Amino acid sequence: MTHNDIKAENNYNIAKCCFWKLRFNLEVGSWNSEFCKRNPLLIIALILIFFFLPSSLSKAKTFEDIEPEYCISYVQAIFLPWWEDEWEETLTGFRIRGSSFDLPTLHILQHWKGRIPFNDLLFFSFNYFTDADEDSQFYKQEMELKWRIKGRNYISLFGYPYYDKKQSDIGIRYSFEETPFDFIKLSILFENAPNNYTFKNRDMDSMRIYEELPIQFSLDASIIKKANTKLIISYNYEFPYSANYENQDGEILNKTKGERSDISIEVNSIFSDSSRWGWKIDFSYKKKKYLSHSGNLDSISKSTRIRPNIYLDKRINRLYNLIMLYNYDHEQNGRSVNITRKTFLLGIVRNFHSHSKIGLSYCNGLTDNIIEDMIRKDNRLILSAEHRFKNKARLGMNLGIELDTRDVTHGLLGRYDKLFFFLQYPIK
Repeated sequence: MTHNDIKAENNYNIAKCCFWKLRFNLEVGSWNSEFCKRNPLLIIALILIFFFLPSSLSKAKTFEDIEPEYCISYVQAIFLPWWEDEWEETLTGFRIRGSSFDLPTLHILQHWKGRIPFNDLLFFSFNYFTDADEDSQFYKQEMELKWRIKGRNYISLFGYPYYDKKQSDIGIRYSFEETPFDFIKLSILFENAPNNYTFKNRDMDSMRIYEELPIQFSLDASIIKKANTKLIISYNYEFPYSANYENQDGEILNKTKGERSDISIEVNSIFSDSSRWGWKIDFSYKKKKYLSHSGNLDSISKSTRIRPNIYLDKRINRLYNLIMLYNYDHEQNGRSVNITRKTFLLGIVRNFHSHSKIGLSYCNGLTDNIIEDMIRKDNRLILSAEHRFKNKARLGMNLGIELDTRDVTHGLLGRYDKLFFFLQYPIK
């Protein structure tokens, strides 16, 4: 049995355990229990995970490897701005997105987060995110133990634990928090800690021994102005590091040096008529040098990526909203990757008194692969529907209809094979 099979089986057993615990609650409390009444979406989600998680692990792919229409599918798959606003204000909850890009492919994303108070001074938080690649499920999980030292001042021990401890990170954080959504945080993260700086078990070749440790400094701020405008800033800088790769005898095989940084700025505003607009820009930079055992430079890898986007949700009247979104994505990695993606979406949304919405949007995408001197243009109609429940849970779906005849060569169903389901559930 391969490592991926073991990992898939473990995830399946976890889901199965949750399912049987759920069944016990239902049988003991009966179908008329308060648990059933208060958590109908939780019941549906766990049952779906139980049945579909094992097979999806082996069939999933990342977005960028799915298809050449990635720029449109990325926009179609994002959670809409009003979903994101409620998710940012959720302390404990989960959301799931199921994506069908073509007839044989299933892509599942899950995001779980929670905040658990032990008392008035000590808190535990977690943020668990799973995505998928073609062969297996991968994840990112953050855990934090937070202590209130005085007033609104907190000190935290946080980290990203993994089965392979060499890939785990651990750090310390200071934060000043007006509320959980209005804060300033300063963090220092020791990457690949605790046991990857020096190896105790030298029984393999190409072992990584750090000469300069990979330490990341972070600044995060979420500032609410006049109760209707939010500014979110996130900046990460990794100090230059260097590492030697040694064999079992301690001989240096090769060396690497690297550094990276990224910044994200986001602004969201809500107006008195419930209209909203916002923009966001992400920029990342990575540099890595590969050297021989004697320190001579072999090659340099530099990569940059910039992703600005802007959206407008304009309320026309009580029944209709106008939606506009523009997304730009430029990615460059040395001489191997130089791609620009541009996407524009324009749509109309019909509002109902029952907190339901239906929408029709037109989406145009352009992908410019500069190195291969190829330009691709795509067009798609998107039908969407969603409902917001009284407990603030949301359930939605959208269907992409291809307008380009070159993308429907696999028969009638080929025109309707971009289907997305969304579920977002805040747990009280």
